[in-house]
Amino acid sequence: MAELVPAGQARAGEGAVRADPPRAYGDPASGCFALLQRVSAPVLGFDQARAIERLVRDLQAAGFQAGPGASELPFAGHGFEGRMRVVAAPDGGDRIALRSAACFYNGREPDRCRAACQAMLDSAGATR
Repeated sequence: MAELVPAGQARAGEGAVRADPPRAYGDPASGCFALLQRVSAPVLGFDQARAIERLVRDLQAAGFQAGPGASELPFAGHGFEGRMRVVAAPDGGDRIALRSAACFYNGREPDRCRAACQAMLDSAGATR
């Protein structure tokens, strides 16, 4: 898939949540799309299970069917289906970094898009 939005390096101040600009990819003719995001924050008080539960609730509130998988969150709604993976890792000192990769597609070429999504999720380092 071709990159739709160029990446940047904007970050918030020290001690705050830091978010790299998201990277967006897509093949509109096939109906395949992907988003990659990296966020870091102080580790104090971070609870990954609670964060995933909130993500599921937020997706459901937006009209998506979503449920947690082993390390993957499948979702479907509004004419799209897809999967999201999130990986947490130490980010030096007392910080934690979260890398998320979401890939989704509509009904144009779902078999082709599923394969492209799998490759995108695997290459993003957000492994199963």
